[in-house]
Amino acid sequence: MPATVTVETGQICEESLRLSEMLEVADALERLGIGPARCVSLISSVTESDESREPVRALKASLSQLGAEPEGCHLERFLLIRSAIETLRRLPDAPVTDYVKASICDEFQFFAAPGGASGTEFDVDTSGFVAMCKVATLRRFPAGQFAWEVSGVARSHVLRVSPWELPRVAYFLATKMKGLGPVFFSHLNARRKNRSLLEDEANRSYYQMAKSLELQPVVKGFAASSWFRSPDTHRVSPRLAWLSRVFLENGGLVATAGSVDPDCGVLYRSPTRQRLYETGEFKPTRGLVIWPRKEMIAWANAHPEFGL
Repeated sequence: MPATVTVETGQICEESLRLSEMLEVADALERLGIGPARCVSLISSVTESDESREPVRALKASLSQLGAEPEGCHLERFLLIRSAIETLRRLPDAPVTDYVKASICDEFQFFAAPGGASGTEFDVDTSGFVAMCKVATLRRFPAGQFAWEVSGVARSHVLRVSPWELPRVAYFLATKMKGLGPVFFSHLNARRKNRSLLEDEANRSYYQMAKSLELQPVVKGFAASSWFRSPDTHRVSPRLAWLSRVFLENGGLVATAGSVDPDCGVLYRSPTRQRLYETGEFKPTRGLVIWPRKEMIAWANAHPEFGL
């Protein structure tokens, strides 16, 4: 990635902090004795847990009392931008592809200039804010349709695999993966350009992950877990069956790993799944995907077209 991209991104972020609403937040934070290091620390601590976001909520309330947060999510954006500026110093050395680095820069520019976005996606209580905090601190890596975090295959998911599938899954983990982690654990990219799931876009994401895997020798491979990866979902919605194809045809494993809450999104915008669920013909389950490092990299090397 050209150095000019990180320099330009840094400039955009710095300029955004000179906007009136950002200056107002900066002044209030200074009065509270909160400097850049604390801003980064707050964002670095944010996870999916509700408790991890409480310090940001409390700070937001303090700013509101000072009259510095009359509307919008200026504090959240300020904290993200501050963290992004710090992260940009480390980004050139991150062991990921140039495409991923450029995608991270694109995220940072969005923090600084969200354009026509409503601003509500920055709210501390949204899942989008959590995802942005992780990108801002290099804990989540956007790669097109999907993003990833360095994590592991959850023991709880493995233990929920059906008894007749469990021996196969356990053997695969022991012999192919050589353990539960670390792995690149996949998530939908909250800011993906196309809201629909598309096979080519998914493969482009997997390609970037595979090429980043090559730069991280200790990572054992790829894993994912979701209702849209479940064989049970694919049985009633064959148009989604492609989601398993690349793994099944290239040395990966796909298994079911217990039930999921029907409110997780599995019934959303699908009259067919809704109807079959109501009649008892469809029980939403979680799909567990595991793809060993060697096989994933071999697939990517055989498909350079997905890197274009």
